[in-house]
Amino acid sequence: MIESLLNRSQIAIQERDFDSARGAIAEALELRHLHEEGLGPNRLEILAWQASAEAFAGNVSEAVRILDEIIQVDVSNAAPGILASAMAGLQGRSYYAAKEGNIELARKLLLQARRLFTKEKIRYRSMELSACYVEQFAGNASKGKVLLLAALQEIGEDYRQWGAMLYRALGEIACVESNEVEAKEMFGKAKGLCESMGMPTDFLYVNHAYWHTLSNDDYAGWSHFLTNTA
Repeated sequence: MIESLLNRSQIAIQERDFDSARGAIAEALELRHLHEEGLGPNRLEILAWQASAEAFAGNVSEAVRILDEIIQVDVSNAAPGILASAMAGLQGRSYYAAKEGNIELARKLLLQARRLFTKEKIRYRSMELSACYVEQFAGNASKGKVLLLAALQEIGEDYRQWGAMLYRALGEIACVESNEVEAKEMFGKAKGLCESMGMPTDFLYVNHAYWHTLSNDDYAGWSHFLTNTA
């Protein structure tokens, strides 16, 4: 039941129907409160989706408040599912810390996230996407590019959604560097991977673990590319 509510909220976020998304998430939180933790999404995962909905709706202060609630939970002895949700919260909060100019805090939060999954290659490498954006806010676009290229080499071709997100980020770096040819190439690869998965390009980032990487106010290259190639 809770999973179906979160699926409903995900669709609502994609359709920009934030009231419906909030309603489904509130219902999921109520159900989780009434029942002991067991099979199905945990409370931190539901909160991560709640932060996602608020972020996409433009309610940044509420999204940050929820993220702060997530990262304050002690997960030292938690199950993998809860650790994954905690990692999502740390990644999201690091993005906003960097955007606010607090690069030191952003890096500290990502280090905490890395320590949760040092033995799981894909989840560990997912931090490179977050680290890239932190470094871009710090004015180190070239360092961000190195991180993304390393992540692409590590995950290979088996994880197309990851690849699409990483190529999109590389395209944004190319835009920052005013390299239109490379930007078009990277965005084209990201779009091609989306099409190979049957995934709408707008849907690429509707995922609570990576929603923070979609901020067209900061990085508009992807949306401009999609508009010009429609």
